[in-house]
Amino acid sequence: MKTEVSAVLTCFNAAETILTCLESLSWADEIVVLDSFSEDETLALIEGFSQKHPNKVVLHQQSFEGFSAQKQTVIDLAQHDWVLLLDDDECLTPKAIKTIQAWQKKPCQAAGYALPRIEWV
Repeated sequence: MKTEVSAVLTCFNAAETILTCLESLSWADEIVVLDSFSEDETLALIEGFSQKHPNKVVLHQQSFEGFSAQKQTVIDLAQHDWVLLLDDDECLTPKAIKTIQAWQKKPCQAAGYALPRIEWV
């Protein structure tokens, strides 16, 4: 039995990065996006991605209430017990995707997992 995963992210004015982020999450069983009323092309890009991946993307909008509040809200919107949280300017590598997909096929061995990150500032 495959472990289902909700990929969740918060965004605001992320037109430059949102498609890369969403594409890296296209393997997930559901993608939940919480947008803080973007004023650029972010919503149009999410809609276009959603049309290519029907019934996968769930879009909500909420005024920004602080980073931790936004992240908790988007986590609470997830339908599955396993949740992967990314920011709109992050993406998974192909290696990370393969690792997660292999993990999904096995019985869960832990209550949670750490995901190494490389940050570019």
